Amino acid sequence: MYTNTRYLFRKDKTMSKNNLKKYRLKSNLTQKQVAKILNITETGYQNYELGYRNIPYDKLKLVCSLFNCTSTDILGF
Repeated sequence: MYTNTRYLFRKDKTMSKNNLKKYRLKSNLTQKQVAKILNITETGYQNYELGYRNIPYDKLKLVCSLFNCTSTDILGF
């Protein structure tokens, strides 16, 4: 697990993708609703949730405020 300037990476993405979905469902939001709030496509958000793409830091901050959690909760550190 290391960072660069734009993305937060984790070698084992299983934890982070499951946490992203868990917090979204806990907040009673659909993928489409979250994608609209993040100003991305639904497919783009699905890629974050499935672990196909790493979530950029600016989007992670929005997700954390939306789900009322910390980045550590989402990323599973």
